[in-house]
Amino acid sequence: MEKKKFYLETYGCQMNEYDSHLVESLLTAAGFEKTESESRADIVILNTCSVRQHAEERALGRIRSVSSARRSREIAVIGCMAQRMGDELLAINKGVKYVLGTDSFYKIAEILKSGNGGQVVDISCREEPFEYESRPSGKSLSDYVTIMRGCDNYCSYCIVPYVRGRERCRPPERIAEEINRLDERGRREIWLLGQNVNSYKNESIDFPILLEYVLENTEIPRIRFLTSHPKDFSERLIDVMASDDRICKGIHLPLQSGSDVILKKMNRKYTSAQYLQKIRKLREAVPEVVITTDLIVGFPGESEDDFRRTLDMVEEIEYDSAFMFRYSVRSGTRAEKFGDDVPEETKLSRLDRLIQIQKKIKIAEKKMASHIGSVQTVLLEQPAKQSRDDARGKNDGGLNVVVRGGAEHIGEFVDVKIISSSYSTLVGEIINWQE
Repeated sequence: MEKKKFYLETYGCQMNEYDSHLVESLLTAAGFEKTESESRADIVILNTCSVRQHAEERALGRIRSVSSARRSREIAVIGCMAQRMGDELLAINKGVKYVLGTDSFYKIAEILKSGNGGQVVDISCREEPFEYESRPSGKSLSDYVTIMRGCDNYCSYCIVPYVRGRERCRPPERIAEEINRLDERGRREIWLLGQNVNSYKNESIDFPILLEYVLENTEIPRIRFLTSHPKDFSERLIDVMASDDRICKGIHLPLQSGSDVILKKMNRKYTSAQYLQKIRKLREAVPEVVITTDLIVGFPGESEDDFRRTLDMVEEIEYDSAFMFRYSVRSGTRAEKFGDDVPEETKLSRLDRLIQIQKKIKIAEKKMASHIGSVQTVLLEQPAKQSRDDARGKNDGGLNVVVRGGAEHIGEFVDVKIISSSYSTLVGEIINWQE
């Protein structure tokens, strides 16, 4: 009997990428076959995001496209949008058969195997993180390990706590076991994932202690983590980062706004001065650290002075790169009640001015150029786009590096002398490599 084929498409964050990998493992173990061709699939699975309205609109467009195709296929919508919309998805598009939320997608193999023919909507929540053994596939050198699920921060603009639930943390031994399985499958780098990764707490073990546990109980060469919240970014964590070269020196630390007035309305639980102090301590302890951030302009009530304070912070901190957005209302969040009172043209103007500061006055280019002449250790991950002889990978801080003549060393760590740079990429030549 021919195996049923599934096609899986993922939107949104690294957590969704991780969840999609788990779905693939579950379905493969249950006898389904993954296909990279949507047209050959018996079931199309869309793992969705709800962080911004645009992400949902993209997913809804894909649902319409799949359901209107000539060949009839089952459609499963999983993830954050499924959790938020539930039965509404069935009403919007009759082609949707399964709607499984952020805590129930793990049932997908069981549901598909049951073959009862009816529509299924399951957005039930759990109070504990679920555990099962994933089966890593492919030849990727980097992979994700979720250490916790959910979020307790309730930032006023964010839908995540409502679609992913409260924080639930995995035991450290299960985290180490998963990392070791990935190591055995050839992974050289892992990302520890959580909506707020450094709020991890399992009995007496907090995130810095977890990092030390992982260092002691695994041999994975590189450890990264994402995403950090400034309120939980402690001096102890900085000390652990500085103590071991296996912990990569790249940090994503969302500022969101430089105005204390706006930060309070956002319910971020830190001030601009506290944030700046953490940045200074981090750079003092880890001079080579690469710092990236998220920024929102046009939040309800944001004045020109509030926005100016954001620009001032960006100029003072000089981020290596930044993800910059204009505010858009998310239904169901606290900020929805504030009203969207900053005109769209003002939002766009402020966003352009922010981009000008970060990019056009060359903060990022200056930071990248500062690496010229240095020697960087790079994990070569794939061929470069411009030349078959070259390869690309990331340095310790997570910056993209193209390595001349590196194609024959893909999968290895190489020491590279940086010879040139652009806004987003370093270019270097190999001076040594590690088998």
